[in-house]
Amino acid sequence: MKKYLNTTALLMLISLECHSQALRYGELVQLIKSKNKLVAAERAQVKSHEVRTGLLGRSFLPHLFAQAGSETFKVGSQDTKNNPFWSLDGSINLWKGGADSLENDNRELLKKSSEVELDLTERESLLSARKLFWEIITIKEHIAIQENSIKENEKHYKMAKRRISAGLATKADPLEFELQKTLLEQDFKKLTLNLDEAKNRLAVLISDPNHEALDVGEKYAHPRNSELQDVVVNFDQVPQTLLQSLNKDIRENEAQRKSRSWWPQLDLYSQYAQYTEREQTVAETSERREFSVGLRLKMNLFDGLESRREAQAQEALALSAKYKLEHLSEGVRATVHELKHDLTLLHDLLHDAEESAKKSREFLKLTIEEYSRGVKNGPDVLEASIKTMDFEKRLYSLFQDYYTTRSELLALAGK
Repeated sequence: MKKYLNTTALLMLISLECHSQALRYGELVQLIKSKNKLVAAERAQVKSHEVRTGLLGRSFLPHLFAQAGSETFKVGSQDTKNNPFWSLDGSINLWKGGADSLENDNRELLKKSSEVELDLTERESLLSARKLFWEIITIKEHIAIQENSIKENEKHYKMAKRRISAGLATKADPLEFELQKTLLEQDFKKLTLNLDEAKNRLAVLISDPNHEALDVGEKYAHPRNSELQDVVVNFDQVPQTLLQSLNKDIRENEAQRKSRSWWPQLDLYSQYAQYTEREQTVAETSERREFSVGLRLKMNLFDGLESRREAQAQEALALSAKYKLEHLSEGVRATVHELKHDLTLLHDLLHDAEESAKKSREFLKLTIEEYSRGVKNGPDVLEASIKTMDFEKRLYSLFQDYYTTRSELLALAGK
């Protein structure tokens, strides 16, 4: 029994350790592909379009229809009769004026469009997950800075109390630090709430039922200068422009199909049927059986020009899609240009922010030393402390801006 309990406890410990394992940045791609519900929904959409393809080949398969029943009828002054009836009808498409070929092409385009929608959903979901990943890292760093600021503020408060005892400071000094403590603790609570909310949103994206146990196990690293060259965007494969291009093709295809509505259709048909005496006056049942086979040519001679108007409407929609495609293509190129410029600027700002954070810490250290010697007063220490905290937080906010911007560029590149 003791051995069983020990084994159970060990398994529970392993389970908890696995569950609380920190999430790595590189795992996001696979998690989005395998667990995101929107991605799963789009994958089902692709499947629905896949099963509808191959129409052209199936259009030449025979169509069969069977019916059977019994009919009670009375003709004129004759007695009421009851006759069975049945029929077996078959037809084979020989030619539909190219309508089946065009419809087949349309279904192929719709399938490709659904595949692009899937790719777009994966990219958008991954981008959202990456943004939240960087946000969580930033909030955790801000929380660490906030905790340290609370500890340092407590030291400054005690230092001020000692200086009052020594007659070197006024009662206003510790009061300043007490007020600052209240502000720091309030901001700490806000950051804790923000962290929980960010984890919750990330958990939704990766279908993790326990967002509270979710954690990220990475810290910011200063980006390499070559990172900009590592990201290459193939503008022909950006989902937004691909979707508009496919939409244009679908509209053009539909316009062509509508314009062919008057083209003839040729079918091979056959029928084997048993009629009732109401339909044929022959009394013998066997004499009311018929077999027929033949060719049938059908043409839509005039439909009030409705098909032509529909074709013109589709042509207009195709032209609309063409202009939207051109606008989107230009917009994507402009966006990539802006993102790369933003990354260059943010990289430079990171260098400045790292240097500023370092100098602010040196300034705080000197201010505290001068305060202990009586050269500076409490407000000077408080101002230096706030300035140091702001510069350190700003550094990590810039890290978040850089990696978020890079994530947007990666989303356009499909990486």
